[in-house]
Amino acid sequence: MTTVAERVERLRSLPAPAPAVPARVTALVATYNRCPFGAGAGFAENPLVLSVTTLLTADSEVEVVIVDDGSTDATEAVVGRLRSQWPTRIRVVRTSLHRGSAHARNTALSLARTPVVLLLDDDLVLQPGFLQPAIWQLARLRQQDPRTAALTLPYYGRAASPYATAAGDDFGRLDLDDGYFTTNFDRLPPSDQLDELGLLLPVLTTMVSGFCLFAADALTAIGGFPDLSEWRTSYSDHLLVSAELAERGFQVRHAPDPRLGAIHLKFGAVGRYPARAGADWVTRLGYSFDALIASAAIPRLDTGCRIDDEEFAEEMIGLFFACYAARSRTGGRNWACRVHRDYVDQGTSYTPAYTVVPQRADRAAQWRRGLLRGARQAIADRAQLSDQVLDQVRAACADTGEDLAAVLQQEGR
Repeated sequence: MTTVAERVERLRSLPAPAPAVPARVTALVATYNRCPFGAGAGFAENPLVLSVTTLLTADSEVEVVIVDDGSTDATEAVVGRLRSQWPTRIRVVRTSLHRGSAHARNTALSLARTPVVLLLDDDLVLQPGFLQPAIWQLARLRQQDPRTAALTLPYYGRAASPYATAAGDDFGRLDLDDGYFTTNFDRLPPSDQLDELGLLLPVLTTMVSGFCLFAADALTAIGGFPDLSEWRTSYSDHLLVSAELAERGFQVRHAPDPRLGAIHLKFGAVGRYPARAGADWVTRLGYSFDALIASAAIPRLDTGCRIDDEEFAEEMIGLFFACYAARSRTGGRNWACRVHRDYVDQGTSYTPAYTVVPQRADRAAQWRRGLLRGARQAIADRAQLSDQVLDQVRAACADTGEDLAAVLQQEGR
């Protein structure tokens, strides 16, 4: 039986896919405190520098809009040095206050001058030749179905290649009524069927990601990225964008070909990320894969959306509840009950970025705080559905045996 590693090796051995006519694209890079190593000797080690330089060297047709979201580290000086190296291909906006990734991304989107934009996190390492084939796939999909608004690209948490296979229907699934989603953007599909450019066929999904090509007009039509400035993370932004696209009849696809993939450094997170093979392309770029991962794994807060584990759990619970409860009569309740069972009762974390699981009483308190904050957010987003949201809070508390009064006491209900 062919292994995942053997499948990846075979795909990488194929001729590099290259569309006949290159297309222009604007990359949207929101950044916050991703330059701890300064603009001097450590310049090249900064995650932002790794992302921008590997992107610009990967493709000559990309323009990068960097929005510095009020960073307090060396970002301003680092971005200045980057722009001096690439004066015609980098534009920079700096905000005086830290207003969150949505504001930064929307600012970058407003400055885009191309019909297609690339969203990427500021701690990705990109491989050569990935962008034009991906743009070609999106253009081809939009020719076949103009409702196609986005194409997610593979990215691997502290890895350079996929490590497993996903079922064909288990890429980027968002079920608002069930209060459930999957990503699996770091996996291969079951089949190695290729398109006419020699890439793995895209698969239909219902989720976008932080590494994604968008039709700029579709992203603008939904109002861009959602305002989550009341939260310290933007952990549900991909759910919210996905839901808004679906509400307006747009479709999303995923391009699973590993030749289009990127390393997600997960900068500043400790987490449980096992070492992965398949880093040859990183070495050819002149980087040490092990050194990149070792640097990224040093714990850091106040960089990107990194916060401590306790607050992270609360925000994850609340943000997802807000998304589901405001868009479904059952999704918020189902999510709240599921996360109570898995996390509160069983101590199971949904993310490898989470390092220490607290005692049950603390987990229950996180659940109650998250549920309350999520309810407030859902009602703020869709005040006309306040009864629907609060009904789901009451039902979740009844299902889990939690004290409703403890959850709603600050609401006076």
